[in-house]
Amino acid sequence: VIAAGLDGIDRKLTLPPAVTVDPYNLSDKERQAIGVDRLPQSLKEAIANLKRDELLLRALGERLSTSYIAVKELDIDAFAAADEAFEFRQHIYKY
Repeated sequence: VIAAGLDGIDRKLTLPPAVTVDPYNLSDKERQAIGVDRLPQSLKEAIANLKRDELLLRALGERLSTSYIAVKELDIDAFAAADEAFEFRQHIYKY
């Protein structure tokens, strides 16, 4: 968030209007009209987005971003090959 804010300041961007409704309840067309992007629907989609986000990759640094992506890709593979109980146990253990 800090890197994005600093980037906006550097590029002299202006803030968009405040969103005063829950974007979850809006259609894709309504979200697009107010400039709200849909959040990733899965870890796989989130990692794909991260790989394309040069600003965030630079902010994290090569070592951290590469390591984080590698670990999360292993998680994606492990959860895809397992049942819901496995995923539940893994999250309970970690968090």
